[in-house]
Formats: sequence, structure tokens, C-alpha cells
Amino acid sequence: MTPLNVTATSLKNNTANVLNTVIYKKRSVNIKRHGKLVARIVPAEAVLREDLRKKLDSYYGAALDIELVKRSKSSRKISFNV
Repeated sequence: MTPLNVTATSLKNNTANVLNTVIYKKRSVNIKRHGKLVARIVPAEAVLREDLRKKLDSYYGAALDIELVKRSKSSRKISFNV
């Protein structure tokens, strides 16, 4: 989904509506001042997801498919000989 573009003045006058758009519609908002992009508000989940991916990339050295990892871990069986 493309980010919503909002002027700094519009943000000042409609802060609650802009934040509700980010929170409930999970939509990013670009803040522009004098026609230039000065800030971006993104849903926290998107930032957390990206942070997690960067940490996994640095640990494993490549981007992982989380669902594939979950499936492979759940399919492993450990057997013990008694």
C-alpha cells in the first residue's frame, strides 16, 4: 500500500486522525513541508519486523523465510535410545 502524503500543517491540525490512520489502517504517512519529504510515520509492527529481519540477517548471513524455518523446526523429531 502506498504511503499517505500529508503536509506539516495538515498534521498539526489533524494529528489524531493521522495517528489513527497509522495505528488502525496500518498505513505509513509521509510528512511534507514546502513540498519536500521531512518525516515518515510508520506502524510499529513494520519497524519491529524490519529490525527482526536485520538481526536474523546479521546472525545467519542471509534473509530467511520465517515460515519455512518454523516448519522445519516443527518437523524435526528427536529420538532417545533408552
